[in-house]
Amino acid sequence: SAGYDLLSYVDSNLDQRLHIEVKSSKSQNARAYITANELNKAKKYSEFYNFYFVNLNNSSLAKFSYVEMKPHLATEQGGGKTEIFSVPFSAFEKLFFLI
Repeated sequence: SAGYDLLSYVDSNLDQRLHIEVKSSKSQNARAYITANELNKAKKYSEFYNFYFVNLNNSSLAKFSYVEMKPHLATEQGGGKTEIFSVPFSAFEKLFFLI
């Protein structure tokens, strides 16, 4: 799969693509489940890959980059490999704004 939900552009010149992964929830304790493929694409496209977390309870949105997600990533240790991990929406609480 593509590793992102939406393909947009950074500006009207259409020179640079922006890859967007959208996660949404109605839960009060919402968590986003991020796959290894999504993480690999986020790392590959770095500044041109954004996560959009949508809180459907209050119609708010948090937009942030792979760099801002990175501190919340699981650290692979030993022979294990992360296939999917979850991060709480609350980790990005200060980034949410009403839409």
